[in-house]
Amino acid sequence: MDIAERVKLSIRAVGSRNTDELKRLMNSCPTETVEVTNLEYLNTFRMLCRVAHIFESEMRGIALTMAANMSNAGAVILGQCLDQVASAKAAWEEFCSIYGLTTDELINAAGGHHPTVSNMMKTTLNPDPELVEQWRRIFAMAASGEVIGEKRH
Repeated sequence: MDIAERVKLSIRAVGSRNTDELKRLMNSCPTETVEVTNLEYLNTFRMLCRVAHIFESEMRGIALTMAANMSNAGAVILGQCLDQVASAKAAWEEFCSIYGLTTDELINAAGGHHPTVSNMMKTTLNPDPELVEQWRRIFAMAASGEVIGEKRH
């Protein structure tokens, strides 16, 4: 089976949540031996960029939600969005500090903030501790993602 066919079938298996088929496709795929840069370095570097992209995407989604609800009727949603922004900002600052990076250094590695998100990050609102914990879990999940099909030795 060629690579394009195997990828197509794997995507279909993931979409239908057929993990047995996905495992079969992966386990029957030819393997290659490669030489790579130190895996801890490479995985940490990739992970940090991936988390930065996820953070930026989430913040852009919140910005779009806010823009779509700029009315008196949307006031509750706007308030919820602002709570999310303040809490995400706090968790993001904490996440970056764990790796000895500033928030700007890490987000710049992912292409930087959209101007609207950049303005949102200037918030001085107090974060909600429960929402901060939720964002910590999001970042931890994104940070722990391994590449499907890799076998760690």
